[in-house]
Amino acid sequence: MDTLKRPFTQYFKFFSAILLSSLLPFNVQAACPNINCTNFSDATWTYIQNTYCNNPCVANTNSAFDSAHCASKQTMIDLCNSLIADTSCSETPLRGGRILGSATLTNDLGNLASNNCSATKKGSMLYNSVVNQVTTMFPGP
Repeated sequence: MDTLKRPFTQYFKFFSAILLSSLLPFNVQAACPNINCTNFSDATWTYIQNTYCNNPCVANTNSAFDSAHCASKQTMIDLCNSLIADTSCSETPLRGGRILGSATLTNDLGNLASNNCSATKKGSMLYNSVVNQVTTMFPGP
């Protein structure tokens, strides 16, 4: 009986592995799965507008998003979703349940103050997992 059971178990494991690997592309998750961009308050949007949208980039002082990303709260949410879905997205756990997420996209996102206002393709967001909310977003790392 054991001689019949062993080959069946080996075949079952082999075909299960093939089946699971073929289903993986249909089960794709965000590269930063612990960040949820849907809960984006008006206060957060106002802060991003006042800090990174309405002010120009000033070297060593203030980074700025490109105006296309500042068109509306929804376009900023869309940018957040693009960042967390990108394969380059990484999460860094911080104190108090906060998570720093960063990703590099193919298009310029804005200008980086710490690099003499040169264009950057990298964007970041700070997420508070305790209240399930994006608390800010900014160009660069």
